Amino acid sequence: MTRKIDKKKLKRKIIKSKKAMGKSKELEYNISDDLREEINKYIKEKNITSKNTIPELKEICKIFKIRPYPSLKKDFLELLKIPEASKKNNINGRLSTLQYEAIKDYINKNYEINQPKFEEKDKKAKIEIWELEKEKKNKNGEIEKYYSSAFCDDKNNINKGDHIFGIREGLKIIGVIGSDSLWNMVPCTQKENVSWKNIKVHEKNKNLVYDDFTKEEIDSFDEDTLIKYNKLNKWKKYCNERGAKLFWINGIEINKIITQEINPILSLLNQKLESLEIISQEKEKDVKSYSDKDIALINEDDEKID
Repeated sequence: MTRKIDKKKLKRKIIKSKKAMGKSKELEYNISDDLREEINKYIKEKNITSKNTIPELKEICKIFKIRPYPSLKKDFLELLKIPEASKKNNINGRLSTLQYEAIKDYINKNYEINQPKFEEKDKKAKIEIWELEKEKKNKNGEIEKYYSSAFCDDKNNINKGDHIFGIREGLKIIGVIGSDSLWNMVPCTQKENVSWKNIKVHEKNKNLVYDDFTKEEIDSFDEDTLIKYNKLNKWKKYCNERGAKLFWINGIEINKIITQEINPILSLLNQKLESLEIISQEKEKDVKSYSDKDIALINEDDEKID
């Protein structure tokens, strides 16, 4: 005789079993009910989501003394009740871009105007110090001269490259804003941009621009690093003698006053966008029906952005 299965009882058993498994995981990671409450509060206050980096998530373990975990497993994220990341607001996502451009406008208006003029003699000094003039044979066998990157033989516009001191790159490191001038520009390829500064010293990551080096560290440089280091110092010395600035101090204060102005504008813009009417997608309007004023509202750079 076949025994009839009570589906309701079976469902209750499965639910009970799953709860028990969840509880065993919490015990495994030493998360009590009181600790759970503290963690949830911390996650909410810090706006932590599954998009946060592994070091930030590991910091939770450190703060609340939870047993370390080998990797960012799905069950661990569920265990900490870390919510899925919501879709990023596109306007707020432009904050760093606006900060960058606003800072450039600010320093150009208030500081760069006082810099010594970058003259032909300065261009020649840059070519000489960074060894930018190269030669190669063309297809007719004739020798042609050209300007290269400071770090390879690839052809490069002498006025295009990387800021030695980044506009905002050094803010958290040494609190400075890089000059937006040819004094602070080193010709390099897109691939070399920023990466030329990153070196290894005694198996440690260091930065040629922002870090200081002991004699022992300098003596351990490989040939390429030593060449870059010497050229950089020669150029810094030349700029100093000419009275030119490669960076502006008190950058954190500058960034602060600019951000305090930008943030409310972005918030207001978001509010305005929320209240806009929804344009119907049922029937298409003829482009020719729009006025010249409507067409003029289209940014000329839209195609480049897309």
